[in-house]
Amino acid sequence: MIYDALDPSIALDRTADIAIVGSGPAGITLARVLGTQREVLLLEAGGSETSASSNDCLAGEVSGLDYPLNETRARQFGGATALWAGYCAVFDQIDFEARPWVSYSGWPFDIAELTEHYPDAAKRLHIADACFDLKAFEEYGEPFLSRLNANHYHLDIWRFGESKADFARENRDFLDRSYSVHVLTNGCVISINLTDDGGSVSSLSIHTLSGASGTVRAKYFILAAGGIETPRLMLASRDLCDKGVGNAHDHVGRWFMEHPHVSIEGIEMAPNPALSRWTGVTQTGDGRKFTYCAGLRPDAQARLGVLNARAHFYRTPAMAADAAPRVGLFFEQAPNPASRLTLTNDKDGFGLPRVCLHWDVSNIDRRSHRILGDLLADDLIHSGSAIRIGPIHVSDRILYSNHQLGTTRMSKHPRDGVVDENCKVHGIDNLYIAGGSVFPTVSWANPTVTVLALTLRLAWHLVNRILRS
Repeated sequence: MIYDALDPSIALDRTADIAIVGSGPAGITLARVLGTQREVLLLEAGGSETSASSNDCLAGEVSGLDYPLNETRARQFGGATALWAGYCAVFDQIDFEARPWVSYSGWPFDIAELTEHYPDAAKRLHIADACFDLKAFEEYGEPFLSRLNANHYHLDIWRFGESKADFARENRDFLDRSYSVHVLTNGCVISINLTDDGGSVSSLSIHTLSGASGTVRAKYFILAAGGIETPRLMLASRDLCDKGVGNAHDHVGRWFMEHPHVSIEGIEMAPNPALSRWTGVTQTGDGRKFTYCAGLRPDAQARLGVLNARAHFYRTPAMAADAAPRVGLFFEQAPNPASRLTLTNDKDGFGLPRVCLHWDVSNIDRRSHRILGDLLADDLIHSGSAIRIGPIHVSDRILYSNHQLGTTRMSKHPRDGVVDENCKVHGIDNLYIAGGSVFPTVSWANPTVTVLALTLRLAWHLVNRILRS
């Protein structure tokens, strides 16, 4: 059932087997899987639709690179899918490896741990299969970049669901009829309350914008509120821990990563009919939608000492339909402990401290932008795919992609991160985190498919733990 915490007849003191904070794709997926086993309470700080008062609670301070905190997130049932453009891609094997040229890289497990969950994740995003192999799509259009230096590049694709997944619309009726999953909207969790020994969560404190409050008790707690709100809540929960819950080693809120986007200036693409297949979405005979992109081969990344990335061709809304497309580079961001969020003294309408986000990139990021920009521009010109029209350089302005990642990073050892390989917060036996905030590194790829694969891995881990208990 779905309840509105602003309704005075609805009780805010609640008990469940599992409490999930956040009703985005990760939270809803967890609720549906875990609801087959136990009673679940899904908590959402926003309402069924976005509102000015609720979205005001997302505002905060920003330093470093430009990052509009309100525009890049949505506080409402369904979470990030309200803003999602539908781009689907999967991580590469190299993204899980400890790379000597990328400090703090490496996941605690191999990509195979997620590969088995990619098909289910893809179906939840309306993609019939988890095939992201370009060879399965080549017959539907000549990838004109195939004539570039094969020692540098490999070709890749984004895929798109048909139609774009909308977790709020698709799950509302099911959840409203469910007897095992209860959804409470407009109730913001403002504190994670630990037992006296600090080893477990005993309850969550919730507030509404009308001033009402309540307590949620459960056996297991999962934070699925995104890469900013999850660490915000953990840092604000200081009754027992001065630094915040799960923050004994000062990692909560650090390692904020995005997918920086830069454009290559000084070149113009030469006319080529095949280029149209790179600037729009192509549909196969059986209805699969995709578009091309190109990246550096893993061995080229190692040889050049650069981050993972993909190049694509695009036209802005202000450009004419027949204008020469621009060349954009969609990058992985390196883990950077100085790129982080902290709390301010100002509080929002729920009484939760607002965030201060400092987003910055490090030397390897800027070096990677410059090297790949120069390399690709040179290869495009020499292959006849582009024409030089001025000094070649990557744009000074780094754009964001609405991806908030890395702020509760995964690690084998508590001293190196916030959660273990099963997404359990180090040192707290019943608190888990779902979502891209646990990514140790973030690949080049749009994160939604991998977020859902990792969420499904967590869900089935918890199912097995519950069945054993």
